[in-house]
This record gives sequence, C-alpha cells and structure tokens, in this order.
Amino acid sequence: MAETDILISPHGAQLGSLPFLPDCSQVLEMFPKGYWIPAFYGSLAQAGGSGYQYLYLGEEEKGTMQEDTKSTAATLDGRIRARKQKLCAPLKAVVIAVDEMVQKWHSCCDHIV
Repeated sequence: MAETDILISPHGAQLGSLPFLPDCSQVLEMFPKGYWIPAFYGSLAQAGGSGYQYLYLGEEEKGTMQEDTKSTAATLDGRIRARKQKLCAPLKAVVIAVDEMVQKWHSCCDHIV
C-alpha cells in the first residue's frame, strides 16, 4: 500500500488499510446496486490525505442510491445478497474516473515538489 498511487477497489474490509497510502494517492471505491455507503471508507481515505471517488453500479439518480441502500440494509439477507453481487463496472465510467484521479494525483504532487 505504501507505494500505491491509485487504488481501485470494491467496497470491503480490504479498504481498512487506506491510511497507509502515500500522500496524494487516489481511491476509487465501487459499490454494488443497493449498497452505497461512501462515508465509511471515503472519510478514512480523506482523513489519511488521499483523494476519494466512488462508482455506484446502480442508477445514480437523486435519492435512488439512498433508497436502494435503505431497503437492502433492512435485512441480513439483503445485505448478504448485495455484497455477493459480481461487480462489472462500465468501462467508460472507470476510464473517466481514473483519468480524473490521475489529474488530481499530478496536481497534488506538483504542490508537494
């Protein structure tokens, strides 16, 4: 982790090591439909000095992500089902996010040097 500049990961416990990323690193966290909680690891990334973005793999309409998550999180079975989904992010969305992250990384590094 100490030499990772850009990290792309599904939501999960593996993101608990975000504080060990170097300054200016960037994180892209992917969420399955019905399971959107960016404040959980997003705040950890930002507190450690990393940039943070998320990619929600459901419909990103205002209120939809919260409502999907609320109904999914209501039961243990719903949470398990959401976490077991295979994540297949649209390539174009990932490329756009990574491009933005690279630009932010360069900008941050320019200020350090």
